[in-house]
This record gives sequence, structure tokens and C-alpha cells, in this order.
Amino acid sequence: MSPPKRPPSFFNALTGAPLAGDAAQREAGNLLDDLARDVGHGVAWDVDDDSGQRFALRVERHLPEQQLEIAVTGAGAVATLIVVPDDSGYLRIELVVGGKLLFTGYVEQIWEEFDIWPPDASAETGTEAPGRMGKRRNWLSLSVAGWPALAAIANAEGWLNLMLVER
Repeated sequence: MSPPKRPPSFFNALTGAPLAGDAAQREAGNLLDDLARDVGHGVAWDVDDDSGQRFALRVERHLPEQQLEIAVTGAGAVATLIVVPDDSGYLRIELVVGGKLLFTGYVEQIWEEFDIWPPDASAETGTEAPGRMGKRRNWLSLSVAGWPALAAIANAEGWLNLMLVER
């Protein structure tokens, strides 16, 4: 599996221009640390449908700007999210269940929100990403079009939508 075929874009809130090169690479590490802070000692996400499914998240390991491991429990499963800055400049997120890799996404911050791309995506400018996360990292939407393995837990429209449970 490879990252998207173009370099990532990370929005610079101070200038309004995208970050490039080393600055973009550093931003992936900063985002990793922001996610570690957001998850903190534990949060929960609800699946945005009528199923009542809830996933609890808890930081298991955090190496600042290098690696984040998050324990995920819910729906009868235990999984680990592994978050690392990819050599490509994207932030890579992998979901591992029972030692098996089930999901890989590459994150960039194109504007205030985050785009999430599957491996080997063209990620052409102007193309909508099949995954999105809110600027406050309190909602997440992933399309079956980008990750067919999500079909079993996606809604009738082909999306898995997660919302942060209020703290």
C-alpha cells in the first residue's frame, strides 16, 4: 500500500496558504499530538445511525510527533489505531484488529477540516476525499467507496459516520 500519489496539503491558519516540504511534515507530527490530547484519558464515539453502537477510545502509547497508539473497544471488538507521520508527509492511520490490518487512511488538512484518503488514491486537487474529519476532530465520515471493507458497518448510503460523545 502506498500513500496518495500527490504530496499532502496542510493549511496554515496564519497565512491562509498551504504548508509545504518540512513544514508540512512537521504539521503531521503536530496533528498526531493533537489527536493524543483529544483522546486523552478516554473518549467515546457514537455511530451516527439508529444502531446505538458506541466505540470507546483510550491512548495506550504516545511518542510525541512520532507515534500514537489508541485502544478502541466497542461492537464486540477490541482494536488498535496506530497513528504515525508517513514519510510521504501525510499522517497515516491504521486500524488493526486481532493482529490484522483492516484500514489505512492518509490524513491531510486542506482547509479547516481534514481529508482522509485510502492507499494509492489519486487525491487530485478538486477531487473530494472519501473520508473527512471536522476541524475540531469531533466527527468523522468514511465512505465505502474509499474503503469497501466498511460496508458491513456503513449506513444505507455507504457511509460510516461517527460523532464524538460530549464530554
